[in-house]
Amino acid sequence: MRRVPALDLGEYPEVKPFADWGRRNEQLLRDPSMQSLARGLWVHSSEPLSPVQRAALLQRHLKTSKNFLRVTGLSALELLDLPIGETQSWVNPLLGHRAPEREAEFDAAMSVPHLSWHGNRIRTYAAGCRITKSRGLSRYYGPWGCFVAHPVEALVVAAPYLSMWRLIACVDALLSRRIVVEEKVPLRAFTAEVIGEALDQLPPSSPSVRRVRTALHAAYDQVWSPNETLTRLIALRHGFPPPRTNYHVAPRGRHFYIDLAWPESMTAIEYNGEVHYKNRSQYENENYRLQLIREAGWDVQVLVWRDLWDPEQRRSWLDFLARKLGPPTRKV
Repeated sequence: MRRVPALDLGEYPEVKPFADWGRRNEQLLRDPSMQSLARGLWVHSSEPLSPVQRAALLQRHLKTSKNFLRVTGLSALELLDLPIGETQSWVNPLLGHRAPEREAEFDAAMSVPHLSWHGNRIRTYAAGCRITKSRGLSRYYGPWGCFVAHPVEALVVAAPYLSMWRLIACVDALLSRRIVVEEKVPLRAFTAEVIGEALDQLPPSSPSVRRVRTALHAAYDQVWSPNETLTRLIALRHGFPPPRTNYHVAPRGRHFYIDLAWPESMTAIEYNGEVHYKNRSQYENENYRLQLIREAGWDVQVLVWRDLWDPEQRRSWLDFLARKLGPPTRKV
């Protein structure tokens, strides 16, 4: 399990009540470096605050000893740097997934800080902020000293906006990462058992709970990127046997990990993202790594993003798998 940092929010800004700034309201309004966080609460920041920064600040400054406020939903998943995002139009039909109920509202939901309360209901004049009731699962320390909802509860809250493959990628990430927030505070390890126990505390008939449970059944550990998840799901959808994820090999005594591996036939798929071609050193290291793995007898196919979405290029690597692994059990 890798230790992975939570989202870097940058330098913590100065936040004070209106009276403590020693300036009139009109002066604060005219100053582009001053931003209103909530009624009577102002932030000094040279750049506009992002929705997730606002969520972290609002949690800290609106919390009381009675409301147990936390950042939740998409805001919490973004703070924990889980692989949320939109889904391109070709993905759901290819994987046989139905679009989520509120997919069209994803951008709007991402632009609004989302908090939840547990205990006494909170009332606030903070504009452009969504506040809902929590189911009461544990909360966790997050960036900028805020508290975030239990990642499973946050995932259930966000589920109506996220496609199934995104939910699976998020669960993959929870199983594979030990998320470290500021001050070197790590979140607990989220095993399949821990995630399942958290889901058991939520309403079983909830469509969002059922979707996250489905994602858990399809998730793997040892997965380092969402596009590895998507590649795996495409291969499985076309009837190929389950691969081993980030499979350990040691050619010439060097230790490497293969993204998707079928060890019985020495077949492998490597997905190369932007870092592999934007960073020359990374590109050179990757070529040497692949050379050693191939010399050890592995047949490796290297994919980039276009190999996933372009039908002709996708057919090419699926044909490669068919030659190496045998005919798939289904055709899509």
